[in-house]
Amino acid sequence: MLFLILKNQIHIYKQKSVTRTVAIFMILILVSCTSRNNTEVVKEGIALAIPSVCIWDRISVRQEPFRKAALVSNLNLGEMVTYLGISAVDSTYKNQVYYHVKLSDERTAWVPAFSLVTDASPAVVIKEVPVYLRPDLLTITDRTLGAMEIIAVIKKSDDWINFYSEKKIRNGWIKSEALSDNIEDIAFALYARRILNENTNKTLSDKIDSILKYNLYPNAVFVSLMEEIGEKEKERIQIEEIVMQNFRQNSE
Repeated sequence: MLFLILKNQIHIYKQKSVTRTVAIFMILILVSCTSRNNTEVVKEGIALAIPSVCIWDRISVRQEPFRKAALVSNLNLGEMVTYLGISAVDSTYKNQVYYHVKLSDERTAWVPAFSLVTDASPAVVIKEVPVYLRPDLLTITDRTLGAMEIIAVIKKSDDWINFYSEKKIRNGWIKSEALSDNIEDIAFALYARRILNENTNKTLSDKIDSILKYNLYPNAVFVSLMEEIGEKEKERIQIEEIVMQNFRQNSE
């Protein structure tokens, strides 16, 4: 009798042990699947080295393709990277798509897809230019690109350029004569635009003086333009001061 009781107890114990083992195994599989589904990596095509342009200034570049991954660096507006043909979807944050890229220092990282234009090259507008719907003079629009706007060039047709502007706000065609692809011109435009857009108490004249004083790109095509604008701004301030002086004197 005792032998039968012990035998039954051993059988029950073995059943419980197997049940626990299966349960633990299923939990591990579930956790593993959940972890994989959070970031779904998908290969795209066969291209492995696609030149691409960042059209978002100071966008975060991460070690893994999800929002909370370690920060590797930042990409600047107009900076070139190589898209490696692999994308990933971060299902933990709005199904955001990431591209796997190689930076200019040969490191690889992940960047939000919306910040890149693939199969493109950077350029900068050197003078105000109208935007066209197609490479045809009859398709002119009321939109323009201004001097020092950095763009991604996606297609060329004779003397026409198909582009995306910063943050893909505008897309269309412009005449190539209004562009420069010189890296110093692009770098100066980025440097100057950042200072001009700073939310400080500095006047426009002070900002321009700062741009010219600390300029690292003396051969950029925009230097003379900045000097000209700076002189005009100082003249405008002087005229304003004279007008205010005369007004105060006449009021006394």
